[in-house]
Amino acid sequence: MIDDEKPQDMAAEVVRAEPPTLLENTLGTDLLRWELAPTATGTRLTLRHTVRDRDWIPKVAAGWRLGRVRKVVGALVFSWCVVMS
Repeated sequence: MIDDEKPQDMAAEVVRAEPPTLLENTLGTDLLRWELAPTATGTRLTLRHTVRDRDWIPKVAAGWRLGRVRKVVGALVFSWCVVMS
């Protein structure tokens, strides 16, 4: 979903899953890769969001609301990046 004055649904599909450490899914034309890895104090969650259109990078970065993500994951260490395909 895109947050805007009028929310828009976006097609999504799981394209790769390797439980319990990896999930890749599409979101529209983007690819999201979620990885879990053990650390000395818990688990690291790494999200890699690959976008095709450079103009979307600021929108994607703003849309993740990292403060909210940190609350959800609690003790997890969270790292995030946006890359161009």
